[in-house]
Amino acid sequence: MSYVVTIDFQCIPGKAQDLQPMLAAALPDTRAFEGCQGLDVYLDEEKECFTAIEIWDSADHYREYLKWRTENGIAKALDPVLVNGWQGALDSIKWLGSKLPV
Repeated sequence: MSYVVTIDFQCIPGKAQDLQPMLAAALPDTRAFEGCQGLDVYLDEEKECFTAIEIWDSADHYREYLKWRTENGIAKALDPVLVNGWQGALDSIKWLGSKLPV
């Protein structure tokens, strides 16, 4: 069973070009983290907002990943480029769970 989450990275105006290489450098570790089945990132260029759509084995795996990211200083790196910093990204998370049979 898979668990889907999304997270938005709303950039401070003019900072999207700074965030993209940061994501490119960080996401291989995300993809290698236990429980991560995969993730894709999309950019709404007009709004300067990146959205990651992630598939995890469970919500608990994603919680462990978020704990690891937070403990390893992601806020310090992202705060200068995101509206409301790392906390703004955390607040944007949608815990979508599994695909519904509809």
